[in-house]
Amino acid sequence: LSVVVGPIRAFSLLPSPHNSFGKQRCRRPAPRFDNTHHRPVSSASSTSSSSSRSMSSSLSLELSEWRDLNPESLVAAPCLIEQTLCQASTDEQQQQPRLAKDVPYARAILDAWKEDEEQATAWEAEWCHCRYSCDSNSNGDDTTPLYGHLIRRSRRSSHDNSAATTTPKGILFFHTAAGPHDLFLLWKAVALVHQLSNDDNNNDVVVLLADVLSDDVGWAWEEDDRTRYDGERQRLREQPALMSARIRAATQTLHRVLETERTAVSSLSSSPLQLAALGWCLGGQAILQLSQLRDPRVKALVTFHGVFDPANLDLPDDNDDKKKRDLDEQQQQQ
Repeated sequence: LSVVVGPIRAFSLLPSPHNSFGKQRCRRPAPRFDNTHHRPVSSASSTSSSSSRSMSSSLSLELSEWRDLNPESLVAAPCLIEQTLCQASTDEQQQQPRLAKDVPYARAILDAWKEDEEQATAWEAEWCHCRYSCDSNSNGDDTTPLYGHLIRRSRRSSHDNSAATTTPKGILFFHTAAGPHDLFLLWKAVALVHQLSNDDNNNDVVVLLADVLSDDVGWAWEEDDRTRYDGERQRLREQPALMSARIRAATQTLHRVLETERTAVSSLSSSPLQLAALGWCLGGQAILQLSQLRDPRVKALVTFHGVFDPANLDLPDDNDDKKKRDLDEQQQQQ
């Protein structure tokens, strides 16, 4: 699986005067996390039956319903940006994660996203929330819930029905210090899906925005008090095995989702599942640790201005390199 990451187009933090997010086309609001019952539910009704489903007996994984993913589906009108995207819901029964730092940040991304949509031939995507888990210790008697998002091309339109006829490929997308609930990453995940999916080449891509912080409501956005983030970050730094466990959980989650999608197409398909991984900032450390797991399913790794923490990596010793060079020189002389 070849992953080509193009240049990241810079954009102003001020709304574009010619493309402001002001078209009030209302669609269904995004699904909300129900942290009381530990399952995603639709925001339409807190009493509706769960749409989540277990994907594997060995992996705890629950998915919400697939819903449209575009600027209008995320927020119905500009006046709702702050309460919809810049804060978590205070409703104990229907908590929604925070997706943006502030209104200027959210508005700038929504405007840039809409501009990309207008320039593209087809940008129909959908997403679902996923809750999965990993072992928190070597004994496997403690698990940590993780909260991510799956993004794929829309299956609602006739144009994209052909995408369901192939074995999809997967991309693990590891987040920045802002956590997994980031409007910017959702936008870029949709871009990846459409840039790398191609009906002519029988390519279809599913992206998992993976969580390494166990952030359920977007607390990683908090700027006034970074105590919780700093504590979790230090924990991952001091326990490299914990970070690796969360990376493996994300890999297995995406693998199970791809298996399910492939089975839905044809139970006779035997094509090997292929994964790639991209990490932004803090997510770059996850990419480096993933490289050392040597997972044969992962065919490409990309880190973009990624964190480099050598204490968490099994780096070769300088003396080992010197011994290898000396041995090579001896073999050449012989």
